[in-house]
Amino acid sequence: MRTRMIAGLAAVAAGVGLAGGQPKDPGPGLTTKLLYGHDLKVRPGGEKGFGKAKTVSVEAVRVEVAEGDGPARKTTPFVVVASDAGFLAAFPDGPVGQDRRSHRQAGFDLRPRPAGEPEVTQGTKAWGVELFRDLGTNRLLYVTEAGAVASAPVPAALAADRGPARLYGVNLRVRAPGEEGFDKAKKFGVDVFRDDNTGGLVYAAETGSIAAAPVPAVPAPKQVAAPRSAYGLDLLVRAADQTGFDQAKPVPVEVYEDPNANALVYVSGSGSVAVAPNPGKLADLADRPPVWWLGGLNLKVRVPNGKDAVKTFGAEVYRDARTGNLLLVSETGAVAVLPKP
Repeated sequence: MRTRMIAGLAAVAAGVGLAGGQPKDPGPGLTTKLLYGHDLKVRPGGEKGFGKAKTVSVEAVRVEVAEGDGPARKTTPFVVVASDAGFLAAFPDGPVGQDRRSHRQAGFDLRPRPAGEPEVTQGTKAWGVELFRDLGTNRLLYVTEAGAVASAPVPAALAADRGPARLYGVNLRVRAPGEEGFDKAKKFGVDVFRDDNTGGLVYAAETGSIAAAPVPAVPAPKQVAAPRSAYGLDLLVRAADQTGFDQAKPVPVEVYEDPNANALVYVSGSGSVAVAPNPGKLADLADRPPVWWLGGLNLKVRVPNGKDAVKTFGAEVYRDARTGNLLLVSETGAVAVLPKP
């Protein structure tokens, strides 16, 4: 069993880890710019028509974080998509086109098993999922009826109106903040599907959270291998407009290696999932803190059909020192990952 990392207590100021302290506000260097938003219709699981569809509002925000000092200072631009339910997705920055509409590509149901159920049954909840092509960023956007979002690049061969194929399911445990052992850990069922519209993978949790991953570089094994626990993190996250960290809540995040897809799976204490490629070897942290804090965000998302009403969510940006990935964590417990290039 890997030792739990109390990551939120290893702070960062100007790109330097400060073990034993707390993150200090403002961040080393973080800027944001609202790009545009969408109101997207998502049908509940089992519904063919849109008569009972709910509206999920999402906003696309360009973020740029700075790390280091002097000649070593570097910036990383990326885009965050936030939903009105407080879920997040992140992807590399790129050109934004003049046409910022969204085009619906497909809609389907996903039935991830609850933890402890070995198979999908008639009673397994069906989560409605819609797949859109965001013309502004030329990215694909998955949206579930829970308001969860995931992003994927547009493949060379993109189909429409196809369904998913379930490949396998795993159970992932998340320890409470400060817990070393897994005896009392929450357990979440997570199933992996192939989206036949894209050929890529979709990880779906029993909570309605979703994450997209590319097709594995190696064929999936004939027998499903159990995921391996790599490490855990407790990440301090402030509420919206909260300046200091005195009242910030730790969000537990576990990182697993999924050998079936050669992926790293991040799962939070609320059952939010994010996926990144497995680098194959995790960095040794003998003389470094487990994460670098890069700054905080206030993400404003319009309320669906609420005219000028908005919801604001606090989120923090961390650099995962073991992998180099960027981690984004919302006060809702939602997690997103931007893989290291």
